[in-house]
Amino acid sequence: MKPPEREEKGGGWDAARIRRALRSVTDPVSGQNIADNGCVREVIVPAPGQVTIELEPDKVREGDRESLRTATAKAVQSVGGISQVQVRYAGEPEETGLRLERSVPAAAPAHSRSHETGPRPMRPEGVRYILAVSSAKGGVGKSTVAVNLARALAQRGRRVGLLDADVYGPSVPTMIGKTGALADVGPSERIMPIDVHGIRVMSMGFIIPEGKAVAWRGPMVMNALVQMLSGVDWGELDYLLLDLPPGTGDVQLTLVQQASVDGAVIVSTPQEVALADVRRGVEFFARTQVPVLGVIENMSFLKDAATGLEVDLFGRGGARTEAGKLGVPFIGEVPFDVGLRKASDAGDQLTGAIGRIFGVLAELVEESAVAQNR
Repeated sequence: MKPPEREEKGGGWDAARIRRALRSVTDPVSGQNIADNGCVREVIVPAPGQVTIELEPDKVREGDRESLRTATAKAVQSVGGISQVQVRYAGEPEETGLRLERSVPAAAPAHSRSHETGPRPMRPEGVRYILAVSSAKGGVGKSTVAVNLARALAQRGRRVGLLDADVYGPSVPTMIGKTGALADVGPSERIMPIDVHGIRVMSMGFIIPEGKAVAWRGPMVMNALVQMLSGVDWGELDYLLLDLPPGTGDVQLTLVQQASVDGAVIVSTPQEVALADVRRGVEFFARTQVPVLGVIENMSFLKDAATGLEVDLFGRGGARTEAGKLGVPFIGEVPFDVGLRKASDAGDQLTGAIGRIFGVLAELVEESAVAQNR
C-alpha cells in the first residue's frame, strides 16, 4: 500500500527504496515494522544520496527512542547510494538527532577509448551503442531532435532508450506525453524507465514532481545523473540516446567520459551565432575522443503554405558549410514544421513528410554509428 503523500518530501526512487529498508526495523512494543505502524512521520530526500527520517515520538516508548533511532539510521544507510542519513523525532530542531555519513567511492577515471580494457563505470550492461545528442547552445531544438530520432530508430525495429540529462529544465516528458509520470523501483531495486511506444525513457521530470524547481549544486546533479544512467533497469538496448543539456561543462564531460559514449550528433540552427557553438562542440568531442557522427541543421527553412516557396529564416545551409569546414559529416536538414511543433507539445508521434525526414536522419545516424564503431 502506498504510504500517505506527506511521508515523502523530495520523492523519487530513493524514497521508495528507503521505505522498503524501514520495513526491516521493528518497534519493540507493537512488534510491527516502523514503516507500516505509523512511527515514520516523513521521509525527506532533499538531494540524491541525502536522507532525513522524521519519527513520531508519541508512537515510540521513551526508553526505546534512542535504540530505534540508531536502528533506523543503520537500515537507511544500508540502501545503495545513500551517503548521509539523519534521524530525528518530530519537534526536534532540524540540525539535531543522529546523523550518519559515509563516503561514496568516486567513479574510476575515464580511459582512452583505444586502450579501454576494464569495466566502464557508468555504462549500463546490455546497451550496444550510447549516442549523445548535443547542441553546446540552448534554443536550437536539440531535445526535439533527440526525441524524434529515438522514435524513428524504434520504428526501424531497434530497441531504444532515451535519457533526458537536462536536470534543471527537463522537456522530454512533455514531448512524449508523460508529464506528471513518476518513475518507480523494480524488484531488482533499480529504477524502472517509463515505456512509451517501445522507447524506454528516463528524465528528472519523472523524479521531481511537476512544477518543482531543482535547486541543486554540481555534486547533487552528478549524483542524480549517475543514478539515472547506471541505476536504471534499461534492459537490452541497441541504442541509448543521451539528450545532453546545452554546453560543454562538467555535466557533459562526466557523462561522455564515464558512459564511454560511442558517438555524438550535434544539432544547430543555420545562423552564425549557433555555428560558433558547433565549433566548440566538435572540439569538445575531439578532446574526449568521441567520434562526431554528424551535424543536423534544425529550423533550416520554412515552407510557405500559400506559395510552396521555402523561406530561409535563419540563413539556410550554415550548418552544412560548417560541417564541411570542420571535416565532420552533415546528416541533414529539419525544417520549421507546424506538425512537428504540435506533436512535440502534445507528446504525439510524427506523421507525414516530417516523420519521413526523421526516418531518413535516423537511418543515416545508425549507418554512421555502426561505421565508426566497427
